[in-house]
Amino acid sequence: MPKKIAIMVADDHTLFRQCLVESFADCNDIKVIGQGSNGRDIIKQIRINKPDVIVTDIQMPEVNGFELAESLKTDYPDIKVIFLSMYYSPYYAAQAIKDGVNACLPKECSFDVLLEAIKSVYSNGYFFKPDFARCVVSDLMAEKTLIQLKLQTQLNHREIEVLRLLCNGKQNREIADLLNLSTATVDSYRQSIYKKTDISSVALLVKYAIKNGITALS
Repeated sequence: MPKKIAIMVADDHTLFRQCLVESFADCNDIKVIGQGSNGRDIIKQIRINKPDVIVTDIQMPEVNGFELAESLKTDYPDIKVIFLSMYYSPYYAAQAIKDGVNACLPKECSFDVLLEAIKSVYSNGYFFKPDFARCVVSDLMAEKTLIQLKLQTQLNHREIEVLRLLCNGKQNREIADLLNLSTATVDSYRQSIYKKTDISSVALLVKYAIKNGITALS
């Protein structure tokens, strides 16, 4: 009997995670050996039972997807990582590739596409749909995009999360609740964003975020 691909699922939305795990139960060649609400949960489980592939959200409390991928790259480089997130964007995808993630998919993708991605990263080490690959390659080859990515990398992952929420009209208290942070910590991130971008108003931050692909016009 062929070996089943062992996977773990990380997502802080419990219902979504449980539905995803239940869907995998019907797959003959994939088995779920662990799940958790954040990267820290997954790291603890890996020490006991190592998966072949991890399907993880990007935005999670305590240890997010990028931080999980970074930890795995150091300690478990043979484990493949697939980002599955509602905060999908060309910037996140490009950053994921740079950080060694093997595939990056939006949560609205079909379950069949996710299965294809899992099997592809397990066998080949990567998965890119043709239209996505063309988009990312052309963007990465463009000098303008390279400059934009350089600008964006002056902000860390958490600062980008805060910036995106600020652009969506969220106040410090709302951002704190969404990211499981204190309002003081959110304000600290906000001040750091202002300092790093040399911008002093939310209106100008929105323009900055749109220009650099961090958020989009609604």
